[in-house]
Amino acid sequence: MRARDVSPFILDGMRAFAVGGFSGNDPIFDEKSFNRFIENYKYAFFLLGDSRPIFRPRGSAGDPVRASAQNKWKDISNEVNFPRGTLFVNR
Repeated sequence: MRARDVSPFILDGMRAFAVGGFSGNDPIFDEKSFNRFIENYKYAFFLLGDSRPIFRPRGSAGDPVRASAQNKWKDISNEVNFPRGTLFVNR
């Protein structure tokens, strides 16, 4: 996700950031640094944006982080009426 996708959450007072950085193509974490970062939080949520190729930034910034969340975290999308594979929690 890019900063524009995350800004509504930030404006609503939530602690949020765009894993893909400002443009979505400049990642702020690699998988290892992301996992170290989330160790500081009891709960962390990962919201995936649209993953269709036409909407993905070139270079797929953040893909290792995205894959880690999808494979290791619990998908809670259905619990909040989001499309499947959209919202994950680290528990």
